[in-house]
Amino acid sequence: MASQALITSSELAQLSIPSNATRNVDQAAIDMNILRGSDEAKSRLSSRYVFPLLSWGYDLKGHVASIVTWHLLVRRGFNPDNASDKAAKDSYEAAIEWCDQVARLTIHPEIVDSSTGTPGFPQDPAPQASRGWKEWGQPQLGIPPDTSKV
Repeated sequence: MASQALITSSELAQLSIPSNATRNVDQAAIDMNILRGSDEAKSRLSSRYVFPLLSWGYDLKGHVASIVTWHLLVRRGFNPDNASDKAAKDSYEAAIEWCDQVARLTIHPEIVDSSTGTPGFPQDPAPQASRGWKEWGQPQLGIPPDTSKV
């Protein structure tokens, strides 16, 4: 299955890493890391959403940008003494945690996936009568209603 890019290179520059920081990185490498970061987020969110996504907000885009920035930084070389490099690592870790919280239903971003075309919880099971649920006022488990008071 083809990867779905969750951000563009222009959004990457606007949300995370300035374009002058990637001027020595060829566009093909940037595009490949955008797909890599998108797939990393997808692997954490796919327990909740059916991909491909139809729409998503800047919260997800910003976190994917942080993931992509980290991968580009590691490609260049990470310097633990550099405050900017440390901030990029912290941002990457926060993005991964955010994706995990979305998957655990702790955070509810405005994402429309391809299962229903509407935002929400597409893979949450709805109560089913076969699971022992009943509608209000209906007999339970084959017990007939009390008609003596009718």
